[in-house]
Amino acid sequence: MRGHLYLSGVLVHSTARGSRAHDNRHALDYRHFIDSLKRKPQAFKGLAFRDALFPREAYRRTWEQLDARLSQRDACKTMVGLLELAGLHGVEAVLAGQLDAMLEAGELPDLKALREQYAPREAQCPDVEVQMPPVAVYDELLEKVAA
Repeated sequence: MRGHLYLSGVLVHSTARGSRAHDNRHALDYRHFIDSLKRKPQAFKGLAFRDALFPREAYRRTWEQLDARLSQRDACKTMVGLLELAGLHGVEAVLAGQLDAMLEAGELPDLKALREQYAPREAQCPDVEVQMPPVAVYDELLEKVAA
């Protein structure tokens, strides 16, 4: 079964949808829960559908290590931050690879460093100087068009 989203009669998004008749898994998009979890990150630990929120196996394994090695407050805050970084900054796959490497090295992710690494940077806009021609140039053009 698939879920479809239409805008003005045009299909703009399609996704697989879980069905309890086939399995007990939920088809959830973790991005939809980020804002709520940011307000109450410790709620992450007790979510009934927490395991369905992990976009990739690396995130689940990271949560297991965070939960085992940090306080509940720090583990939840870090995991919610990682999900936010992955979902809202478009680095889900790249971050998963980095999390796998950290776990293999026995390290926990440093959320602050990862945010600095992956967060969007402000673009440097060049200074543009516009020189306006004298009004007399326009007068000349109008005279030529009128002639």
